[in-house]
Amino acid sequence: MKTHSLARWAGGAFAVAAMSFLLAGLWTYTFNATVGTVLTNERKRIRPVGDYSHSRGIRFWKKTVEGIDICYEYNADGRVHESCHIGVGISHLTLSPLAREPWEDGQPGNEVLVYFSDSRPSFAVLHRGPDWIAVIGLAAISPFFFLLARRLRSI
Repeated sequence: MKTHSLARWAGGAFAVAAMSFLLAGLWTYTFNATVGTVLTNERKRIRPVGDYSHSRGIRFWKKTVEGIDICYEYNADGRVHESCHIGVGISHLTLSPLAREPWEDGQPGNEVLVYFSDSRPSFAVLHRGPDWIAVIGLAAISPFFFLLARRLRSI
């Protein structure tokens, strides 16, 4: 396979992945709502991939983001189900960059609004809608590969 074809293939793969995450997120708007119970909710500061450091004199700091690991149970189709999904996508970070969702501060035993699939009640999320971090990130990378393919083809 020629290099420009490989770059074009990669660009297409990123575009398809972005579209898939977008459609999966939109699919969650068809989910039914129910009240669930928080089982565990751990919040921790994590460092994203890469070393984000800045130095000025003796001061050093590392940029971190807040990761959320939450599990909950809910009743659907007459049975109790357990899930640890925040939303559909790849993000374990908060999916609400502008404001905190109520479930983000939930303690074990607190009630939480859960959205579950009618066709597959064992699949549930706390956040309906696309994982915009993944969708925008993948969509932004895709054109780079198409431009690279065009450049490689002209060489």
